[in-house]
Amino acid sequence: MPSLDPRRPDGAPEIAFHDGRELRGIPPDQQTFTPDEAAEIRHGYFANIAYMDTQLGKVLAGLDALGLRDSTVIVFCADHGYHLGEHGLWAKTSCFELDAHVPLIVALPGAKNAGRQDGRVGRATRPLSHAGRGVRPAPRRRACKERA
Repeated sequence: MPSLDPRRPDGAPEIAFHDGRELRGIPPDQQTFTPDEAAEIRHGYFANIAYMDTQLGKVLAGLDALGLRDSTVIVFCADHGYHLGEHGLWAKTSCFELDAHVPLIVALPGAKNAGRQDGRVGRATRPLSHAGRGVRPAPRRRACKERA
């Protein structure tokens, strides 16, 4: 498992921290995890990631078996990261890297630039047409107040 650094970053403002109630409960009855409990929670979280990876592998194997891999665009994304004791934080809702860093896996048939990118991904309004697949974005809708 990745190492755990519970120290708060130097100079981080107090507002950057939260009480982890999603996992620890609501104050004043919050649970403080023992080292063994923290290790078990972390182990379970990383086991969950390994399970998801296995399931994605099964989907890819199924697409291969059906001969559909070369005509299928695969996109996997999550909505947030998760703290597992880093900086003294548990769960989500911070702006630290572990909450902001989310997986984005895109597999395009015939893609020539396969690999891993650990940098930031900017907003792409038309990712499939940018990839040369000719898929147009959905038409832009006007807000209700603009309609007559």
